[in-house]
Amino acid sequence: MSYKGDTGKFRKALAHAGFIGYSEGIIFNDDRHGTPKPPGRRLKLWFADSIADAPLDRQWKLEEALRKEFGNRIVSMHFIHRAKWARTNPPTKSLVIRLNT
Repeated sequence: MSYKGDTGKFRKALAHAGFIGYSEGIIFNDDRHGTPKPPGRRLKLWFADSIADAPLDRQWKLEEALRKEFGNRIVSMHFIHRAKWARTNPPTKSLVIRLNT
């Protein structure tokens, strides 16, 4: 499979860490938010509960794969609760990666 761009690198890292189903998941890439607007991009994977709930060794494997793909561009990686307007029951978590450009 060919992976292109930042979302492709994210999908490649997910597949490498064994999160195969997520290689087809909802990932988006947009400008970072804030006032004043910080430089960089944000990658977000929706419905990442199974990653958040995965054993630490699998999470570390994913972190290692992400750091291999993005290097020192990674500013932070964290989980957030999905927005209330999304009306998912039960609430879900998303994985957010903040990148320097």
